[in-house]
Amino acid sequence: MFKYQVREETDKNTWESFLLSQNPGTFLQSWNWGETNRLVGYKVIRLGAYKGKILSAVAQLIHQPAKRGPHYLIPGGPVVNYENGELVKVLLDYVRKVARENGAWFVTKVIVGISALSLVVGSSLLLSSIIISFIVFFTPFHSTGYF
Repeated sequence: MFKYQVREETDKNTWESFLLSQNPGTFLQSWNWGETNRLVGYKVIRLGAYKGKILSAVAQLIHQPAKRGPHYLIPGGPVVNYENGELVKVLLDYVRKVARENGAWFVTKVIVGISALSLVVGSSLLLSSIIISFIVFFTPFHSTGYF
């Protein structure tokens, strides 16, 4: 049994407080960036992974109805401690579940600028977590039997 639970986050203050406590931060996971995307017509889902009452990770999913297939984009995120394998697994499993339930073919993760370098320079565990997350995010849901 996992000690983390993922649910949709609806409180802006909780979301923003968590993001401001993270280093490096990114505006692409900010509440206002999600609202900007919502205003132009995209569906936005904000997920928070909790350990008890403590918010431990977030992922803002933005639905993209593209010609190559409907998918979710997680710009600059998810914001998670990639060295915590259990937390990463719980969050990514939930992202996958939400994507399937909403008819997305795949989920893409965008790592921006210096953030990408700081992730890759870490330990082999960190690097393997990144590789695993890319496999999870870039495997199309509709063409495989295991998603």
